[in-house]
Amino acid sequence: MKLKRRHYLILEEMMKHPEGVTRKEIVELIQRDGETGYNRKAFVKDLPLIRKRGDIDIISRDCGKNIWRYSIGRSTPDQQERAMMVGTLVANILENLFLKEFRELGDRVQPVVIPRGHEFLHVIGTALRGNRILSCTYRKFSDSEPYECTLSPYALKAYEGRWYLLARKNDEREFKHFSLDRIQRLELTEKTFQPVSFNAREFYAPFFGTFCDQKLKPQSILIRTDEQNAHYFRTLPLHHSQQELEPEGDTYRFSLHMCVTPDFEMEMRKYENTTWEVIMGS
Repeated sequence: MKLKRRHYLILEEMMKHPEGVTRKEIVELIQRDGETGYNRKAFVKDLPLIRKRGDIDIISRDCGKNIWRYSIGRSTPDQQERAMMVGTLVANILENLFLKEFRELGDRVQPVVIPRGHEFLHVIGTALRGNRILSCTYRKFSDSEPYECTLSPYALKAYEGRWYLLARKNDEREFKHFSLDRIQRLELTEKTFQPVSFNAREFYAPFFGTFCDQKLKPQSILIRTDEQNAHYFRTLPLHHSQQELEPEGDTYRFSLHMCVTPDFEMEMRKYENTTWEVIMGS
């Protein structure tokens, strides 16, 4: 049995609330979404299916007085990785279900579209799964002619409307990003490579965007902004290290601990009445 919209809504709600949600809250959520006949018995029946098909650890906690809370397990690194992946999948699936259900609205709905590169995703996924070397024809925007290379793939990252492949070119030691919209040809080879020790979360953790110079060190950054921009920083944090500090009069303050890169500097130019400074090296 496939998961339905209500199952993804339940997973999304658990993702939103690390402390867990009650059966009553879940039932009310699904009823608000239109399934007026949904009840606690239906949820108890759904739970094993969500666990199995969602491939996720759901923790059930008895809070007394017949109140149970349900949350996504995040106590181990493996659970955290799985929760992050499932959260991304759930968000994408719910968006796809929405677009399918309301497709008659046409251009009145304007989703985020990554226009090129999706044709290479399956090949890259297969290569990542089996540590297969890729044969590639690539052309930088700054080059007049494309060039041939082989790539040992390590990760995929979506950023600013593009897919990027993180790979080592021609067995070089340095990791580089290759934008999929600049790839002209990409084929699997029969050759495999022995990957170096690599953790994608740790690799990207100090950075904003795809400029990931490993020679840079994280620094403490202080952002000062107005009330309006503060709302944007709260609802869409710039970085996982972001914390809001006590305001100084009408000035709102946020701290970050990350590497200062061209991607970060470009992002900060978007915000008027906002300044930032490095306050302490790591």
